[in-house]
Amino acid sequence: MEILPYAVTDIPALLQNARILNGLAGEFYCVVKCNAYGHGGTECVEALYKAGMRRFAVSDMREAVNIKPYAPRGEIIILGATDYEAFRLAEENSLILTLHSAEQSRRLLESSCRPELHLKLDTGMHRSGFECDPKMILDAIGELRYHVSGVYTHFPRADSPDISETEEQLRLFNTTADALERVFGRRLTRHTAASPAFFRLPAGRRGLCPGRQVFLELQ
Repeated sequence: MEILPYAVTDIPALLQNARILNGLAGEFYCVVKCNAYGHGGTECVEALYKAGMRRFAVSDMREAVNIKPYAPRGEIIILGATDYEAFRLAEENSLILTLHSAEQSRRLLESSCRPELHLKLDTGMHRSGFECDPKMILDAIGELRYHVSGVYTHFPRADSPDISETEEQLRLFNTTADALERVFGRRLTRHTAASPAFFRLPAGRRGLCPGRQVFLELQ
């Protein structure tokens, strides 16, 4: 059943915002979790996809499956932890899963599924993600490293008057990502900047690859 939005969405304004961010940052992930924050997930995804946006982020498998028909050749990443039963579905639908922990890595290693993966690093939010210890991460993920294509984090206090803590998070993130890339022997897609950090911490949207991704939060 389609989930009805509880907020009025101005699609032309949404697309104008997307075009502005596209001009500033190149490619980015449109974060449309929780029914696009109540603005109508499928409606927003359909409009953004038709306008040329190709990267979307959601909370869980249900949301990913719900928006996939509206972004048939788009890249969809699931930000939340994914249950064991959903590993195969992710692989079959070319969805990107987030690895948050050693326990989740263990369960995925025990399965025969090998979907594309992004690593979530905990640089200071302390809600989910690997500690920024490259050796610990590599020990935890084992052969899954061959399926990792990206790495990201979240800056929870980027809208605070003092952004020094966010700047330190970015330094820690880049140091850890650099170390992982050296071991992997390839560059990873990095994404860090939700809306506040995008505007207040320009370094968070520079030098990322490919295309300098940022999070566009539809709030």
